[in-house]
Amino acid sequence: MAWQTPVTDRVNSETRTTAGDMNRISGNINYLWATGLREDFTEQDIVTVSEWESIIAGTNEIADLLSMPEASDATTHTNLNHIETIAAAYYELGPLFPAESLYPAEDLYPR
Repeated sequence: MAWQTPVTDRVNSETRTTAGDMNRISGNINYLWATGLREDFTEQDIVTVSEWESIIAGTNEIADLLSMPEASDATTHTNLNHIETIAAAYYELGPLFPAESLYPAEDLYPR
């Protein structure tokens, strides 16, 4: 999936999180971190605890690299904004943190 502009301005908890939100969040983390998160949520799906924990884990690996506060496992609008802010920050700095070198056998910058 290609990078999608994060939504970081949710204003209240009454805003429903959609399949599009989950696909964008997962897709952006996959784009940045190659985590293999699911990107095919539909409006009929319910995100499992395991899927949500994987999203948080991928987000927090990025947050740690950037020395940003980690995301919690809450599904509040504030935490969703934070998750997408972390992804946006890494996307902006991404070229400074290449995941792999030109030599496929070893990482240029180990994680």
